[in-house]
Amino acid sequence: MSFIEIQCGDVLASVVFIIEGELHEIPQAQAIQSHLTTCIACSAEIEHERLMHQMLQDVLKRSCAEEAPEDLHQSIHRQLRAQMAGVGSTE
Repeated sequence: MSFIEIQCGDVLASVVFIIEGELHEIPQAQAIQSHLTTCIACSAEIEHERLMHQMLQDVLKRSCAEEAPEDLHQSIHRQLRAQMAGVGSTE
């Protein structure tokens, strides 16, 4: 089984899906995973973003008790998936 080649920019554009553990929701998931196993720069950037995301989550949990409504979460996820469906396409 071969994977399509994917550019670093496309991998980094998918950072939210990677950090949130939702990479499986985008069409380029296998190519991104393959890229991350060989690209040290992208792997390091993803790890940095993951740490920053975790730090922000920790701060927000300590300072905010209110949660956004579930329909807002779903709407944002739908919009992100729609945007990511266009990653790698030529315009």
